[in-house]
Amino acid sequence: MFAFDAASGAQLFKARMFSQWEHYYAPTIVNGLVYTDGGSYGGMYAFDTTTGANKFFANSVGQYDGWTPAVDARYAYAYTEGSLGVYDNQTGDKIGSIADPNYSWHGYTTAGAPVLGGANVVYVGNKNGNAVVSFDILNKKVRWSARGSFSGNPAYDAGTLFASNNSPLALEAYSEADGSKQWTWTPPAGSGTFVSDVLVTNNLVFVSTDTTTYAIDRTTHQSVWSYAASGTLAMSANGVLYIKGSTTIVAINLR
Repeated sequence: MFAFDAASGAQLFKARMFSQWEHYYAPTIVNGLVYTDGGSYGGMYAFDTTTGANKFFANSVGQYDGWTPAVDARYAYAYTEGSLGVYDNQTGDKIGSIADPNYSWHGYTTAGAPVLGGANVVYVGNKNGNAVVSFDILNKKVRWSARGSFSGNPAYDAGTLFASNNSPLALEAYSEADGSKQWTWTPPAGSGTFVSDVLVTNNLVFVSTDTTTYAIDRTTHQSVWSYAASGTLAMSANGVLYIKGSTTIVAINLR
């Protein structure tokens, strides 16, 4: 695990972690700790963001890659082995797990990450079960799930979950309460299929197909602009949208 100064690029620390063949998602940084997938036979690490000291290693997560944990004030959540694992975010001790009834075996790569919802709710976009799933952490059960062919991680804000579904092809907005669809948006003909996670702001939802990136208005449910670049999406605290393709990175100033 490496840490760099964002302004100068100077290396601040490097901390040893064990691994085997994993491919990693970006780590999760919360309250002075950085959490990541890792371990020779799977697991989850937490490092101090200032010193790089190893806070804990949880070896009960399972040997899966292509994921990163979600972390709230008490717990860290890892979706592996067809279930949502709940861990103490300071010790790594496993508190429990909730099985996903949609899960089916498709190898060792999870290809997704949990998404925090409202109080005691965690979401997972399950590519191995073709579903988005709402987990009730307090009552240790699945609240609801919606089937489809989802391209990446969903996004949550203010009681609504946004997910990009390739079958049928639509950006879908689900009610947190019961999983009912609040609205949908379909890209223009010839746009291809969705390839990105969903990003959401106060007024817009961003999603990328294999040809184009779109900004969808959350009130009108219409595309307000698009850009002819495709790839994974990220957004900076300064309001810059990044579109990472296979050979290029496009930066768009949203302000």
